[in-house]
Amino acid sequence: MELILPAAGKGTRMAAVTHGGSKEMLTLRGRPVIERVILEAGRGVVTQVVVVSSRQKDDLNAWALETRRSLVFQPEASGLGPAVSIGLSGKRPGLVALPDVVFQGPSPLPQVIEGLQKGVDFVLACRRVIPAEASRYGIVDLGAGMTMKEIVEKPAPGSEPSLVAVAGRYGFSARAAEAIHDWFRRHPVEPGAEQSLTPAMNALIQQGLTTSIVFAAEGSIRHDCGSPDGYEAARAHFG
Repeated sequence: MELILPAAGKGTRMAAVTHGGSKEMLTLRGRPVIERVILEAGRGVVTQVVVVSSRQKDDLNAWALETRRSLVFQPEASGLGPAVSIGLSGKRPGLVALPDVVFQGPSPLPQVIEGLQKGVDFVLACRRVIPAEASRYGIVDLGAGMTMKEIVEKPAPGSEPSLVAVAGRYGFSARAAEAIHDWFRRHPVEPGAEQSLTPAMNALIQQGLTTSIVFAAEGSIRHDCGSPDGYEAARAHFG
């Protein structure tokens, strides 16, 4: 199973912290953030790690080559959706993990893997948020039995269908991976624009593929190391 790490973004929010470097290469207790994300999957399941990068990220690209990760390039920073599409082969199941998000405590990624192994096409890791935070995330409109009816991208305050937010860990069966890749082939992004992964994920739901959501263990805390405050919070834990 492949683990896709979409890391081609410019990281402008972190410019004052990275000083020209890649946010994924910031360290937590001596390890790059991206490496801590890889460790979440455990041993024996992930056979290949695919880093979707930019040619301008010299430090990240050098690390990927030195650690023998597969390295592919996103021609321009056109958003998470196209990056995931580039990384997924469409021929085998794939995990996707945002490489600037880490978990303090158990990660939900093993549960995502378990869902795929049970035959679910699209497994999404989620977390509960408070109403004031909901407009910052993709929010899941829940169906019966922990399934998904729709994902609403950054809903207007008060319009959110639930308080269940996307947590940055995804699992796609071979069928779902192929459908994601096909969606972006049919919906190219305009030059200079960006596209999220949400429309393609909603297409999976509308096509009738099996879906499931999982939650991180109680007490697990998600740190967004793509923001200065989030990275400082992670450093306070990891040292």
